[in-house]
Amino acid sequence: MRAAAKQARPYYLLLLPALPVMQLAATNASRVEPLDALIVYLMLAGGCALVALVLRWILRRPDVTDLVTALLFGVTFLPAVFMVSEGYRLIWAVVWLLALLLVLRFGEARRIAAVLLSVGSAAFGAVLLNAALSSGVSAQSSAFAGVAEKAFPELPVATSEAAEKPDIYYFIFDRYARADFMKSIYGHDNEPFLEELRKRGFYVAEESFANYQRTAHSIVSSLNFDYLDRLSTDATKDSSDWRLIFSMFQDFRIARFLKGEGYEFHYAGTWWEPTRRIAAADVHHNHFEMRELLLAVYQSSMAAHASRAIGFGWGDPLFWQCRRSRLMFEDIRSQGPGDRPRFYFAHFLIPHPPFVTHESGRCMDIAEARSRSRSKNYVGQVTYANRQILETVDAILSRPGPRPIIILQADEGPWPGMYAGDEVTSFARDVTRVEWTKVPPELLREKFAILNAVYAPGIPPSEFSPGMTPVNVFRKVLRSVFNVPIEDLPDRMKIYLDNDHIYEFQDVTDSLRGP
Repeated sequence: MRAAAKQARPYYLLLLPALPVMQLAATNASRVEPLDALIVYLMLAGGCALVALVLRWILRRPDVTDLVTALLFGVTFLPAVFMVSEGYRLIWAVVWLLALLLVLRFGEARRIAAVLLSVGSAAFGAVLLNAALSSGVSAQSSAFAGVAEKAFPELPVATSEAAEKPDIYYFIFDRYARADFMKSIYGHDNEPFLEELRKRGFYVAEESFANYQRTAHSIVSSLNFDYLDRLSTDATKDSSDWRLIFSMFQDFRIARFLKGEGYEFHYAGTWWEPTRRIAAADVHHNHFEMRELLLAVYQSSMAAHASRAIGFGWGDPLFWQCRRSRLMFEDIRSQGPGDRPRFYFAHFLIPHPPFVTHESGRCMDIAEARSRSRSKNYVGQVTYANRQILETVDAILSRPGPRPIIILQADEGPWPGMYAGDEVTSFARDVTRVEWTKVPPELLREKFAILNAVYAPGIPPSEFSPGMTPVNVFRKVLRSVFNVPIEDLPDRMKIYLDNDHIYEFQDVTDSLRGP
């Protein structure tokens, strides 16, 4: 009876699912919100409990089925905790499967396994919880209250009603290099594509740089059409906490203004948590959507690796990455006219790694991608993106109503090869720690030089210049289309200093534009 009572309380079913979540949250405390970690834990624990209940109902043997569930969870998901290298995954699986066989065969093994799983997962969980709490990030973030709200001044009021309110499309193509750097580094002539854009009425800023070297800073700056200098305060200047700037994706000035003008805000997101969903959006166009923390757990699991090994794409996050961009383009092309003007913002993770999209658009397996050079893989994804961009632009321009505004930009250039790391299987969440103040100017130029092309018939051509940067594009739209008295800012390029000082900025404009 005592043994049955213990089996009625299988604590390990609640404790084991916490381990991969706590490990990833503890090692990424500056990027993961506690609420996200809690939600992902509840999802994993709920799934684990559901499997156990179904097996209990089928087999009527909770002493066996609870442990079988726990051991299957362990063999599937705990590599995410211990970061078992690829070469040891088979050994890892064999050890856990042997434990499963012992549990199925011997009653004494079941009792021992239950104790070990409960005590071991509780002890290891306590170590991970202590690591998360002692990181100091939570103490930092408590000092950030109000910083985001004071980051940008109030927008001036329009002097008159806009003559017409065109649909506005803002498309970010992550790590899309500027044409001259694409040619010198990757050996690809992108001029034919840019010429096609010019034929359609686009202005291509041939000397454009991003305003910041990383996605978060760059996009937040662009969407608020201002620099981030006010984020550098006494409280934030020594901070490594990315969550402040991540939170700023949820509400930004151009969305607030356009929604105030009656626009419907459509958003197409990615796997990256800051741009997965945006609270201000009225309509989301999401594909293969999953919280990034849950995706990170799943990517490290044996389930993902098994799916990849047998060619089951729908279970492989690399396949999702390849398919997502195609579905995003198709969504945009399929949009019909609406009752209200539309602001459509899409963040495309292409030509961003992983390099799994062939120039034809089909999804490559790892072996094929690794058999090609880095340049061929990158250019292949650019070639695919170019074809999709032109088809999408043509579909947008064919719609009735006022001529739209279409902005095609990159948020950053590709990582220089010496910093790039694995660009086939890695999702490049954070490639490597870089001391940006020590990066040579020629490599900074490579990181900053971006695609920047604008179709805006309502803006006088004199407004555009070869070196215009993203911070000023929405200022031109507001001034010329919506009669907002707002002036351009000087086109400057800034770096955050390093991963421990992400709210301290150094102006590198002169070194980028220099010889």
